[in-house]
Amino acid sequence: VIAKTAATIDEMSAGRFGLGIGTGWMHSEHDAFGMDLPEMWERFSRLFEVLAYVHAAQTDSRGFRGRHYELKQIDVLPRPVRPIPIIVGGSGRRKTPTYAGRFADEYNLFACDRENLEKRVAVMRAAAESVGRNPDDITISFSSPTFVAPSDEAYGALLEREAAARNIGPAEFENELRRNNHVHGTPDQAAAVAADIAALGVGRLYLQEFKTLGEIDTAVLGSVVAAIRA
Repeated sequence: VIAKTAATIDEMSAGRFGLGIGTGWMHSEHDAFGMDLPEMWERFSRLFEVLAYVHAAQTDSRGFRGRHYELKQIDVLPRPVRPIPIIVGGSGRRKTPTYAGRFADEYNLFACDRENLEKRVAVMRAAAESVGRNPDDITISFSSPTFVAPSDEAYGALLEREAAARNIGPAEFENELRRNNHVHGTPDQAAAVAADIAALGVGRLYLQEFKTLGEIDTAVLGSVVAAIRA
């Protein structure tokens, strides 16, 4: 179902679709939808097979047989416009970057400090090389919460509010943002953070806003994007 749905969306979007696959993690969400959330070991076992299955379904159709899933030797239609880029993301130190190295076109991490980034990327690169892939062909991406405001004054007020919600001081909170490479500050300052992230080898940046659509200041985010592109 995932493979066929992805192929359909890829066709509808003229080849602009990327398929993100992970283990799942939010217990409350699974409970709300009445879905089982297996133990971690089983979820990683299933993830490995799903990645291999999707690869087989959209390439050579030789089929796949695993512990959890099976794909017979059939021509899976519709075919995507081109092999759909696979995005593997997560915060794991070993299995997630290993799976990304073996199967993914993009390895996505939640914004973190340099040490953790380098350790995970090293595992990803080693895994890619172990199966004859060029690790330089795998895009490294960050998903970063955004703490941005249109002016220094507005940013200061934002820091105070967000720090108070976490029972820490504004300076401590800003140091935490800086250490973990979270996009923060005015649009120009946020663009400088993005440049620092790129210098770490990150090729794609996702700006996250944990708000409902009507609460997002799209003008400020637009200014951040414009500053980054400039």
